[in-house]
Amino acid sequence: MISVRLLCLAGLLAGAVSCSVPASSSQGRDVSERATAMAVEEEDQPEREESAGSRSMTPLAVKDPAPVVRDRINGVVVSSQRSLEEAEASCEKARAHLSTLVAQLASLRSTLEAAGVSDDVLARLGELEQDSTSLNGESVTLLSDLETEQSGVREFRDHLAEMESQPARDVGEVSAEKMSAIPWRKLEAEVSTYEGSGSLQELQARSDRLARGVAALVARFSRVERESLNSSAEEVAVSLSSGTESKEQASLRGGVSEISEVDDTLSPKGEIAEIRTSEGTLLLEFLPEDAPKHVENFKRLVKDGFYDNLTFHRILPGYVIQGGCPRGDGSGGPGWQVDNEFNAQRHRRGTLSMARFAHPDSAGSQFFICLDDRPELNGKQTVFGRVIRGEATLQAIEALADPNGAGTPAQVVEIEQIVLRPWEQGDNEPRMIAGNPVR
Repeated sequence: MISVRLLCLAGLLAGAVSCSVPASSSQGRDVSERATAMAVEEEDQPEREESAGSRSMTPLAVKDPAPVVRDRINGVVVSSQRSLEEAEASCEKARAHLSTLVAQLASLRSTLEAAGVSDDVLARLGELEQDSTSLNGESVTLLSDLETEQSGVREFRDHLAEMESQPARDVGEVSAEKMSAIPWRKLEAEVSTYEGSGSLQELQARSDRLARGVAALVARFSRVERESLNSSAEEVAVSLSSGTESKEQASLRGGVSEISEVDDTLSPKGEIAEIRTSEGTLLLEFLPEDAPKHVENFKRLVKDGFYDNLTFHRILPGYVIQGGCPRGDGSGGPGWQVDNEFNAQRHRRGTLSMARFAHPDSAGSQFFICLDDRPELNGKQTVFGRVIRGEATLQAIEALADPNGAGTPAQVVEIEQIVLRPWEQGDNEPRMIAGNPVR
């Protein structure tokens, strides 16, 4: 705990080794000469630069060390608080996903037990339940530790303020004497020691591991759910053909019919895109009424085979996955640009939108799919479609983010092919559609 550490630091000498503290979570974003979701980048970049500057290790001035030390204190406190808030938000989001997953696991277990599935499938569900319990325990511990660290940062700030103000109270009103009495080098040593403690970096790493663990767990659940329900549906079909349907199977069949009816009410009509990736398939519907030029441009590129064998070169958990760059680094395009069609569509999980460079009319071939609600992008990026099936694929891709947060995937995620085809019965994923309405 920081308060205990501070008591031990009271007698430290000057010259302690210093180490930079990150201003934000591990999701660093390189925006130089790259197409991206510009709204977030443009707003975040100046703030990051400012906090980075405030943490620079400028040598203490001989005559007036006060500005340098004060800047360092402010930079460390502000950036630490921001990083802790980001880690806490990520942890809360992971807990929400876990809560939803636990409910889905219970529902699926009930359905499969009634259908009489094999013990092997139930054992896989048991493993998922154990892992979700373990991750939930980690999230509770992490939230407590983050709260302790936030309290510690406040104590640290107050402690340094007291070190500065006490000599001023003792000396009186003579400003020159106050300045000479304040232990600036001891203050600098305190800051350097806190920066070098590594406690903040450890909490950020734990938060990132938790987010990746939850994403991987949700992806595993989706695979088990899909495989077990498909297997159960086949058993029902066999029983129906032999006229020996059980009550449990009838219940399962009723549940499947219920889902199909929901699917019908949400079915889009017309042409859709099928993105075949190395991690699974995504189905996209278009919104030509909102962005006709972007839909036409995307379809043209698909028909030309432009996207085949490219990659998702950028993955930021809870933010976006981005692909469609022929150079594979976010700097390329098709050789032309499309005027913006900013519209009233909201950026939510599954939203398909165009990446662009700094100019509003600079979209080309690069697109991104949101992994969470991103209201800061609304009206600043062109939404032209949404994912209607492929939640498990999105989660599998998100889980491959670089653990260091650079945005580059930990392994290559290939866009094997994109094809256009008519919408067919069963293409929708009702759960995903329900969470991502058009309006």
